[in-house]
Amino acid sequence: MGLTEWAQPGERVQAQVRAKLRDVGSRIAGTVRAPHPVPDDAPATVEIKQDHPLPAEWTAAGGWTGFDWVEDDAIGWWAEAADPRQDAARAADFLAAGCGQAGLFLTDRRIAVVLPEKLLAEVRAAARAKKGLLGRAVDGLLESTSWDLADKVVSIWEADARRLRGWGVALVGRGFPFARVARFDFADGSVLFGRTHGNDVLLTKSR
Repeated sequence: MGLTEWAQPGERVQAQVRAKLRDVGSRIAGTVRAPHPVPDDAPATVEIKQDHPLPAEWTAAGGWTGFDWVEDDAIGWWAEAADPRQDAARAADFLAAGCGQAGLFLTDRRIAVVLPEKLLAEVRAAARAKKGLLGRAVDGLLESTSWDLADKVVSIWEADARRLRGWGVALVGRGFPFARVARFDFADGSVLFGRTHGNDVLLTKSR
């Protein structure tokens, strides 16, 4: 996923959670939002076709507790925060901006929401502004709106890794097979959860 190019010299990767192709949900200051809204300060993306289903009505209605959101297969990420300015809420903001194509990287230096560079509207516009054969070739490469393993990725939100109190992986849900969920606990008390897949990198660390 372009991790080698994204990482800084000497930076050690601890978690690499790829795009979920699902929506983001949240409970911020007691209010449940599913899908979580995209903030005004998020970078503009190209139009990304979303084939995944919308969150269920019962998820958006709230009234449930714990990890019941994992029973809704349309939800890939979930944030719990007391204030929209807290780190998990801000991470959810930018994950939502990725329309199912954003991922999360954690290193010994930073935690970041990442997106393939080709999905940023300004990058696509610059490619289309090029003239001649090279411009057409570059434009052709950018027509895809999915995340390929070789794609260059960029951070659209970052925080110092020291703002993360701990992280780990748990099996949650009401029935088998249980959902495998990564949990990121921030020092401000907010928490970000993400479904995991077989290709995700999650080095063991207790919370």
